[in-house]
Amino acid sequence: MGMQRGAIRMAMIMAASSVVFTLTSCSSDAEAMNVTCNEWATADSGDQDAIQGALLDAHDLERYAVGNNVGLFASLLEFCGDPNLAKEKGSARKNGTQPINNAVDWDALERSGKWPDAY
Repeated sequence: MGMQRGAIRMAMIMAASSVVFTLTSCSSDAEAMNVTCNEWATADSGDQDAIQGALLDAHDLERYAVGNNVGLFASLLEFCGDPNLAKEKGSARKNGTQPINNAVDWDALERSGKWPDAY
């Protein structure tokens, strides 16, 4: 069980560490709350990262916390669909006109964002 838990932690750390944040696509945190699935899913990865960082900032969540990034990205994938497929199609696979802010249970993310410090 310990090995499995360690493997899960490592996978989450590796996934989150591949995310590099910039502040180029959203001029304000409030704007990030209005970005739609179509806009997020078809943006290049740097702009997606900036949007995600601004969205975490808008909810007063630590943008560099592994749990926040993994939780947010997982919620966006579930809500909008795979952005790689969206780029081919030109629009999000699901919920295209819905704001990505609706993708996340922000209270739950705030609690889970404490990972790995909670262990």
